[in-house]
Amino acid sequence: MDARRGTAFIGLYEGSGLESVLADQHNDVKEFLLKTKELNRPVLFTGIDAALHEALIMEIFGEGAHFSRIQNRLPRATNLIMLARKSTQSDVHHAVPEYRRITEAEATYNKAQEGKVL
Repeated sequence: MDARRGTAFIGLYEGSGLESVLADQHNDVKEFLLKTKELNRPVLFTGIDAALHEALIMEIFGEGAHFSRIQNRLPRATNLIMLARKSTQSDVHHAVPEYRRITEAEATYNKAQEGKVL
């Protein structure tokens, strides 16, 4: 997912079981692509924002880059249901989000607080 300013929320997975190769992260797109290119394998790019970085992806990967069809770039309810059926049951009331970066407002606030003397 695009996170603006040349960054994105990115992950790299392998196989039908979607084993993590590079952990989910917030990173500079070009830096992530170069790290991924070092694996010397073809990559399927998906997600609704893949097209935003297509020129850079093609520049780095060339023929090693493959893109999912536009209609397959969003999660489908049927696929999510099938994944849920394979998963172990969990208590949704204890789910905690995993933030990959702080918000811009929080960063601005923290920076302003650094200059204050208590």
